Amino acid sequence: LIRVGWVFKTESIVMPYFLDLVGGTPMLRGCLMVFNRFGFSVPPVLFARALNLMPQKRWAVAWATFGMSIPFALLSWVWWTGAWRDESGDAVWWMPYLFLTAYALFFIITG
Repeated sequence: LIRVGWVFKTESIVMPYFLDLVGGTPMLRGCLMVFNRFGFSVPPVLFARALNLMPQKRWAVAWATFGMSIPFALLSWVWWTGAWRDESGDAVWWMPYLFLTAYALFFIITG
C-alpha cells in the first residue's frame, strides 16, 4: 500500500509534470499539496468513529485498498482511449480537473 501511495506521493516532480502535460495551470499545480494534506487529515478524523465501531477492520482495509485502485484505473482508461485529447492533439479542458479529482480521491481513500 505504501508503494502504491508513493506513486501519487511524488508531488514534487511526477505529478506536477503530468498535470502540466494535461493542461494544468500553476494554480492547479498548487492544489496538489493541498489535496494531499487534506486527504490525510480531514477524512480520517471523520471516519475514525465508524472504523472504531467496526467489529472487523479487515473489510475497511480491503475496500480502501480496492478504492485506491479506482483513480488509477480511471486515469489509465482515459489515457488509453485517448479521450484526454481533442482533435488538434491538445488536452481537453476537463482533463486537469479529472486528474485533480482522482488525485484527491486517492488521498481521501488512503487517509
